[in-house]
Amino acid sequence: MTKPPNTQPLLTLDTFFPYRLRRTYAAMNRCLASVYEDQHGLSQAEWRVLAIIARDGQIRSRDIAIGATIDKVAVSRAVSRLEKKKLVERKPNKEDARSILLTLSHSGENLYNLLSSELLEVEAQFLKGFDKSEVTKLINMLMQIENNASADT
Repeated sequence: MTKPPNTQPLLTLDTFFPYRLRRTYAAMNRCLASVYEDQHGLSQAEWRVLAIIARDGQIRSRDIAIGATIDKVAVSRAVSRLEKKKLVERKPNKEDARSILLTLSHSGENLYNLLSSELLEVEAQFLKGFDKSEVTKLINMLMQIENNASADT
């Protein structure tokens, strides 16, 4: 007996959105790592932790994992390495004596400012040829895709 022809389209890897996004992410990550890792000796986790502390001013270590999409163990290790490099400081939490707040040291702020400038230059290369409204639309679409994916889990 012959099998009826498949009427559903077959997946084409090169145009499969998750595959295309993963390849894009990998290419962008290599370029970004050349700045934070190769030029400044930071791991991806360290860079993300540094950026989240800079954004928030001060934050509990356990709250970083949520914002950085990094597991708690990796956050803990990144914080320890950043402390050893004297980029992050621990301060008592006046609102909750059981927890500690992380802040950037003066050196951490300086490095973050330098990295921000350098990484924004790399981002500009990624987005070359797009106008501001297209970039805004792209960011919004990516956020919607992330929300859709999160809703399914």
